[in-house]
Amino acid sequence: MTRETRSNLIFLAIFLAISLPGAVILVKKKLRPDAAPAPLSRPDPVRRQLPYMAPQVTSDKVVRYVPPMTREWLMEVDRSREGTGEFLMRDRQPALSEDRSLQVLNVTDSTLTLILWDGGGGEPTVEVEGHVVKQVERHVAEVPRAVRKELQDGGFVDPPARVFWLRANVSPTFSASKSVQVHVKSGDVANPAAKSVNLFTSSGF
Repeated sequence: MTRETRSNLIFLAIFLAISLPGAVILVKKKLRPDAAPAPLSRPDPVRRQLPYMAPQVTSDKVVRYVPPMTREWLMEVDRSREGTGEFLMRDRQPALSEDRSLQVLNVTDSTLTLILWDGGGGEPTVEVEGHVVKQVERHVAEVPRAVRKELQDGGFVDPPARVFWLRANVSPTFSASKSVQVHVKSGDVANPAAKSVNLFTSSGF
């Protein structure tokens, strides 16, 4: 065996050792049952929609949608806490804070039910502009594995393992057709993170 042939074989062995693990991972990814049916030579398609609470910043071309399993789970969590089990939509979208971490799940004339997708590790407090918050119920809900998978498949890379369910009893009662600012603070006591939702109430709530 010549020196040149030996050098070529060494180079080939090193090249295969480096490239084979990546090729195996790529093939396994494409062979998954839930993988997109695209040829190996093509990149994964660009996402045109995302779950409504996914925190990543996107262009206006990306449509936010409500995953059905996630919606049913949130409604069941609310019903299990003696809530209405309703899922509030305004202009075909849930009522959310700007960072998409605080959601108004439903509202009655004297109660406000919230979902805090990012609790920040502290016990949340609720403030409602123009109202006295008389009582706040807090419940930590574990996100089922199937729901987390639905969110991940939809593009939410790292959905939370648990969320806060909050119900605030307020006084006076909400007025019809009025804009109400809702604030929730959570996280470190010395420096809590504040989140706000502008809620437009209606006679039908």
